Amino acid sequence: MRLEFTHSHIYPGAAATLKGEQAESGEGTTCLVELSDGVVLSTNCLVQDGEIILSMPSYLTARGAKIPAKDWVLRKDVETGAWKAKSKGAE
Repeated sequence: MRLEFTHSHIYPGAAATLKGEQAESGEGTTCLVELSDGVVLSTNCLVQDGEIILSMPSYLTARGAKIPAKDWVLRKDVETGAWKAKSKGAE
């Protein structure tokens, strides 16, 4: 799976496009995450109950900003088809 985000970092409400086939529900897999500044990371994700749980490692943006490791939940927006991020554990 490949997730392409519209910004250089992930934040609540950040949008992503899923490229390639989505993994089966309950299946953990490797995800490639591409951010808008060209940074590409390989990380783990899990598809569960129609959501993608994404474990982002710490990384540097192309401009050198340090982004700490964080887990995100992505839910598909039925109106736009984009996957929207929310902090794991937030409702």
